[in-house]
Amino acid sequence: MFLATVVPEGRELRALVDRGVLPADTYLATDCVGAIPYYSDLRTLDRLGLTDATIAHGPSRKVWQMAHDKEATLEYARAKGVDLWAFGHVHFLVPASSRLPLTLASQGARFQAASAGEGLFLVVVLPQGLEQAARKMPRLAFHESTSDTFLAEYLEQGIAAYRDNLRRGPLEPAVQMDFAYFLLVHRDYEAALVLYRELARTLPDEVKVWTLMGHCYDRLGQPAQAAAAKEEARRVALRQLRPRS
Repeated sequence: MFLATVVPEGRELRALVDRGVLPADTYLATDCVGAIPYYSDLRTLDRLGLTDATIAHGPSRKVWQMAHDKEATLEYARAKGVDLWAFGHVHFLVPASSRLPLTLASQGARFQAASAGEGLFLVVVLPQGLEQAARKMPRLAFHESTSDTFLAEYLEQGIAAYRDNLRRGPLEPAVQMDFAYFLLVHRDYEAALVLYRELARTLPDEVKVWTLMGHCYDRLGQPAQAAAAKEEARRVALRQLRPRS
């Protein structure tokens, strides 16, 4: 199951090299040094030290877990010349329709992101900094996760991806929830409200649907409807808290 998530990633990174988006000498750093470097054919720093003697002989994290007890530092990666440090444990590429970067950015997480085309974003840390990345990877426009430029570009591509999916047929409720969230963050409250109303019929016991519907009504200057939606959210939450007989 894990392999199925990393083989496409390795191939996508190889495709970026083949299209000239990534240089062939791009240096990656990730916890996964099997499929991703094999399929991408990119030099890769093993952040867990299974194939790096310096990390392997470094200090333990003191939270023992087989094959995961040692960990590279960003300073070590910078000294080694790493270009792209996977922001999570493994992955570099994120679909533009994923809520994860938006959630992380809203929590104040610091990372850099760039559109890689084909509806994908590189979500990474740049050990060498933005200026060096611009010189080495001029076809990738990296932006800080805290910047309005990143947010606008990510939302634009994500919303376009959801609308493209919608043209193919109805969205599953979970996907529709994510689409509504993108519209909400984009401040397209009317469009988001349409989706939350539909979701309220499909998922009437989902507190988040009623809460975010209330937020849309608030932003659209409709306090009575906002209060009603928030009250329904409260009622749903109370029903779920009651012990079952």
